[in-house]
Amino acid sequence: MITVDNLQDGEVLPHSLALLEGSIEIEDNSACENEIVVTNVTSEHNGNRTTTWPISEKRFKVLVHLELGHNALLLECGSSLSRRMSLCYEPPNTDRFVRLLYVVCEDDPDRGRFQGPPGSDPEEFTAQKATKRIELGARLVQTFTAECLAKRGLPRRTFRLQTDACQHFVLRSVSVTKARTMTERDLWCLVRDELVQDPLMNSDKDRCKFVAFLSFTRYRNPEAMQPVSHRAKLQLTEGYAALGGGRLAVLGTGCLHTWAEDVTHVVRRFTDNTRVDTVHLLDDSSYRSGKT
Repeated sequence: MITVDNLQDGEVLPHSLALLEGSIEIEDNSACENEIVVTNVTSEHNGNRTTTWPISEKRFKVLVHLELGHNALLLECGSSLSRRMSLCYEPPNTDRFVRLLYVVCEDDPDRGRFQGPPGSDPEEFTAQKATKRIELGARLVQTFTAECLAKRGLPRRTFRLQTDACQHFVLRSVSVTKARTMTERDLWCLVRDELVQDPLMNSDKDRCKFVAFLSFTRYRNPEAMQPVSHRAKLQLTEGYAALGGGRLAVLGTGCLHTWAEDVTHVVRRFTDNTRVDTVHLLDDSSYRSGKT
């Protein structure tokens, strides 16, 4: 038997990435592999229509992309166990929302590429790859917010994203070289000022909060030091920010290479014990073991 513990059949969710937590009960373990397969039968996203997730000690956690409205799900374990359930996705009923931005300098020769491990294929760190990681990260935070409330006996509520898409925003007033010399406060002010001058971005100023990711963050360690303190690591990082206030939060992308790009990458990313190579890459984990 496949049991889902945290959601009821037909439940309405305010977010598009559903988390299903549950268990497998079976007498003959050989009849069920250590994986559960989940299919959103109604999904038009064929790439993620069917996903596979690990089972550990007969427990599982899976993430399922939901379409707007009714979704018919099929959970399968081996050839003998299956369960059908339905979920409904209805976005939060509010006109206030969060808009995701990927910030690129107009003269950037890297065309918005973010930093990744040396020796890696640079095509893995393009602006398009960045926006996919940011979009999924935001949806994971949406889900996390709702599930944390539910675990405390409260209704599932979360913030609304304008869309699942992260928009490109071009900085025109400074060069990428200049931007990399600025403090995080100055970077926050720079993004704010350019947003204010953009009529499209400023049209919903009373209803919108921005989360802006800086594509040009770079960790530079020419002397190949092994920085110990967080302050020392940030001193080696250009174009870095982690600052928010009012309608705007600005974040660097020095660790974006560790984020999952696709829902099928989440388990691999979250269980990766590889230590960050602080000779070449920023470790912004706040002393949490320095692992990716």
